[in-house]
Amino acid sequence: MSIMQNEETTTPAIKLFQSAHGKLVTLQRINDQLNNILAQRQRVQDELRAIRSQIDEVFERELRAEAPAIRPSEADLAFRLGGLENGPEAARRAVLEKVAT
Repeated sequence: MSIMQNEETTTPAIKLFQSAHGKLVTLQRINDQLNNILAQRQRVQDELRAIRSQIDEVFERELRAEAPAIRPSEADLAFRLGGLENGPEAARRAVLEKVAT
């Protein structure tokens, strides 16, 4: 009788451990999938950054080709307007705004 009682009490415990093991295996698979997805996300994000840099370079080339060069008198005017300390693009905008008004 004691052997029968031992089997009856062990069976639920074994089932619980098997269930827990199955859940742990499932969690490990999910973790692996998440890691793969995160790595893929990082690759795509890096590709987007590279494309964005290329787009920025194209726009910079186009803006340089279209923007008029600042003549010395315009540079002086831009300096007086406070544009030069913010960089040449800000100075150019300040001059163009002043000329437009």
